[in-house]
Amino acid sequence: MSIRRTCWLAFGSEMFAGAALVAVMAAPAVAAELKLGHFLPTRHHNHTVVMQPWADEVAKRSNGSLTIKIYPSLQLGGTPPGMYNQVLSGVTDISFIVPGYTPTVFPATGIVELPYIAKDAKHATRILNALFKEHLAREYKNVKVLTFWTVDTYVFQSDKPIKTLEDIKGKKFRSPSSVQAEVAKALGGVPVNMPITNVYTSLERGVINGFIAGPSALFSFKLNEVVKYMTTGGSAGNLVLLLVMNKKAYDALSPEHKKIIDETSGEALGLRGATAYDAQGAKGLEMIRKRDGSEVFEFSAAEQAKIHKTVEPMIDTWIAAREKEGFKAREMVKAARAVK
Repeated sequence: MSIRRTCWLAFGSEMFAGAALVAVMAAPAVAAELKLGHFLPTRHHNHTVVMQPWADEVAKRSNGSLTIKIYPSLQLGGTPPGMYNQVLSGVTDISFIVPGYTPTVFPATGIVELPYIAKDAKHATRILNALFKEHLAREYKNVKVLTFWTVDTYVFQSDKPIKTLEDIKGKKFRSPSSVQAEVAKALGGVPVNMPITNVYTSLERGVINGFIAGPSALFSFKLNEVVKYMTTGGSAGNLVLLLVMNKKAYDALSPEHKKIIDETSGEALGLRGATAYDAQGAKGLEMIRKRDGSEVFEFSAAEQAKIHKTVEPMIDTWIAAREKEGFKAREMVKAARAVK
């Protein structure tokens, strides 16, 4: 074989290999569809402002090769507290979860529910993101966390006026988590554990006298039809919400699709939800203020001082409990209070 022909064959083979490499690099990612399950109605802004726009963005970024199909209102079965188990077992690829519904699984995540830690939903969301890597990640070692956010700051919502601590005593309040159950108990109330989806009928039928939640709940669950009064200036707190993903489902994605998931989720997505909650919360308070037969009260400075004094020991109790579980809880609280 001549040197010329040998060179041509080598050059031709190199060209073929190069072309093959370009073809592989240019090949589109294998199409994939992810199942996202949640327990909320499609009118809820967590669906309309966070989950659906995110799914749309993922589809757009991937040119339709990666899609997220959303199953709202427990269409895949289960219960609100069971959403975490659904993502662990692979019933869903992605689940919307409320850690407060299963506090023994996520004890440290409830830090922003503690009295006087966060100012609003956006602030609470920033706190969670600041603490995640060093303090909270161990609670989510079995899943991939996509984003955190929280509801608007809690207020007392009731069928009768609450102006003082005396008005709380003996009243049954739905509490969204164990932390808020302790708050209600410390202030003299009787905490009742139930998902927010059961509050309407429970308040309407007198099973409970009120509930602790952000004012945005008025719109999300039609609670404006049964709530007459709100009281602000209490111990506050913010319920945590998450989107988490099954690790195997994430690992099965192509590198391109993983990149899209990573770049479209995270703190920015969570702050989108938190901003919506803060806006809806302000709107809810304004609705009650303007509506005939309804009123928004604020605990007086003297009552607020009593509340603060009453619930402040809860932080030390929480720290002690978390320290026994191996968390650097005092450091966590200090770090949380340093977030602006």
